[in-house]
Amino acid sequence: RAVSFIETLKPAGFVLHKLGLSGKSGKAQFNLPTNTQYVSGSIVNAEHLGGQKLEVELVDLTGLMDIVQASVIDVLKIDIEGAEYDVLASKSFADHARQIRAICIEFHHRWPEFGAHRTRTAVARLRELGFECAWGSRTTNEEFLFVRQDN
Repeated sequence: RAVSFIETLKPAGFVLHKLGLSGKSGKAQFNLPTNTQYVSGSIVNAEHLGGQKLEVELVDLTGLMDIVQASVIDVLKIDIEGAEYDVLASKSFADHARQIRAICIEFHHRWPEFGAHRTRTAVARLRELGFECAWGSRTTNEEFLFVRQDN
């Protein structure tokens, strides 16, 4: 639904890449929400998903940087419904972490498929790669801003 919405807007100068970010490139099954009123699906199997599935093309961070021809990313927004854990753990992310200045991320530790330990591991990985948490939502405790410390 989000792709269709953007395509109807046709914003000037906006380039839509019909790809998903993942820890590895390739095709995957994207699980749509069981409740059709919801919009957030995921490549992760979760109890509230799976009413229908779509085949999607995924790229890792290396592929994304190649496609958009970027040498630096000022802000990387990651809200990919549970797939953030695999992205952060990937070699591709480690290879390009120094090229990212800030990351806005939503963690999905409330999902029983992940839990708080996966978020703690992801935060530790970000710190290892030179990021520090600059902000966290006090309302949801899911949205965070991480900023590189060596910029």
